[in-house]
Amino acid sequence: QDFTNHFLSVILKTMGKGKILITDDEKDIRELLRDFLEGEGYECQLAANAFEALEKFESAGDFDILMSDIRMPGTSGVDLVQQALEIEPDLAILMLTAVNDAPTATEALGLGAMDYLMKPVELTDLAAALGLDDHRQRRPVLDRARRIVALHLAEHDVRRRTRQPLQPDER
Repeated sequence: QDFTNHFLSVILKTMGKGKILITDDEKDIRELLRDFLEGEGYECQLAANAFEALEKFESAGDFDILMSDIRMPGTSGVDLVQQALEIEPDLAILMLTAVNDAPTATEALGLGAMDYLMKPVELTDLAAALGLDDHRQRRPVLDRARRIVALHLAEHDVRRRTRQPLQPDER
């Protein structure tokens, strides 16, 4: 019963479109992306650089998607990918850049980014990258939900087989 309630709470939590952290050193781009994505039903937070983004991961946490510029003062977006995935391994990452740099794009994708868009970002391209144009609006969030539920089911099964009781916060 308790596990079922936990399972349902995980599913209900993921029914929203998701929480996006938009990281870019250009304020106008951050705000434009936020306005568009909030209009699509996403919850958005903004960061002007990788340091701010990591602070938000630590304080606000539980992001579903990271959108990050690649070239920013200080820590690059590519370095941010690695650090963000250490904090949030199921994070979907979308990279943005004004410079067409194939090696950097390949590196970002190799580190776990799901897509790479050129600035100025066409909102139709952004919608396609997030699955908004094909009625799969919740794809990143639902994919994450599936991984979380599968992990909890596997963990529950292992504990059942080994007869280890679930901790109260795991039910």
